[in-house]
Parts: sequence; C-alpha cells; structure tokens
Amino acid sequence: MSEKTGKERRTDVDECLDEMRASAAAIERYIDGLSEERFTQEEMRQDAVVRRLEMIGEAADRIMKADPEYAKNLPGIALVEAKRMRNFVIHGYDQVNISVVWHTARRDIPSLRAAIEKVLSSRRLKS
Repeated sequence: MSEKTGKERRTDVDECLDEMRASAAAIERYIDGLSEERFTQEEMRQDAVVRRLEMIGEAADRIMKADPEYAKNLPGIALVEAKRMRNFVIHGYDQVNISVVWHTARRDIPSLRAAIEKVLSSRRLKS
C-alpha cells in the first residue's frame, strides 16, 4: 500500500466533507415540516435519518484517519461525536432512542452542515 501525498489526502478529506454535507442536507429534507410526534410514527423516515447519521459518522472517521492533525482543528465539526453516533446506531441498533435521533437531526445537523459548507468553501478558495 502506498502512502498518499498531501494533495491526495486533501482530496479524500474534501470528498468526505462533501459526503457529510450531502447527508446533513438529506436529513434536513427528510424532517422538514415534521413534528417530533410525526417523526416517531414514520419508520421509513427514521431509517433514512439513521442511515444518513451512519454515513456522516463513517465519513468523519475517514477524515480522522486520512489527516488526524487537520481533523483536530476543524471548526464546528464534531468528528469524534459523529463517529460515536455512527457506532452507536450501528452496534446499538436495538437501543436507539428515536427521540435522541430526532433532536440530533433537528438541533445538531443544521449547524454541522453550515460548518462543513464554510470549511469546504474556504478549502476550495485555497485550491
């Protein structure tokens, strides 16, 4: 296995950030206009949101592995927490509290998407 150059690592990080942004935007679409009560009644939306949380966490883990130093300094992007959420919903799938998923989607995802967009915009300006 060959070592990746700085540019290749940067591309990987950009791709992962873009995947996280896309998943965050999808979650926002999935819950747009819903109340928590309605969300708790719609299994397919729950599954879709949980799947996107898994994807965000996986991309976060890849960023931390591709460029650990850079990952430590990403403003407003809680990579470790995203990875923990991913691990919990995958490995603790039978213990997932849908209310926690709802509050994560409603409270944390919009600010995560905004922070990612800011970082991506800044990185693209530097390219």
